[in-house]
Amino acid sequence: MKKIVVVIVIVLGVVNLTYSQTDADYTRSLQTMFELAGIEETYQVAVEQMMEVFKQQYQGGGEELWNEMKTEFMNTSMTELVTMLTPIYQKYLTQSDLEDIIVFYRSPVGQKLGENTPKITQESMVVGQEWGMEIGRKLVERLEEKGK
Repeated sequence: MKKIVVVIVIVLGVVNLTYSQTDADYTRSLQTMFELAGIEETYQVAVEQMMEVFKQQYQGGGEELWNEMKTEFMNTSMTELVTMLTPIYQKYLTQSDLEDIIVFYRSPVGQKLGENTPKITQESMVVGQEWGMEIGRKLVERLEEKGK
């Protein structure tokens, strides 16, 4: 009986170790994809914008503190974000899918897309905000017409 328990514990340990290694490999591939696709830089721009908002709201601590915090968040937040996003990406993309995507992003056209993704995203957000405001304006107009 003890031998069976020992074998089960060993098997479970090996399965857990293999699963963890697979997760770590997947997370590394996802990180690589984010870097090559320009996603990491896009998130970094978002972090910078958030830091500027906080800086305006909480004026204190001096420029040195804000630069320290920005550097710290840039260095740690992407790693944390990729780790948090790994289970979501695993639901929809296999390790092989990620490897194929990485091959694409290493091609000339993939590099061009990756380099321009942050700019495209930034400009698209402005257009999206304008679009949303226009929809909101039209909605308010119709609601006011109905209310009369």
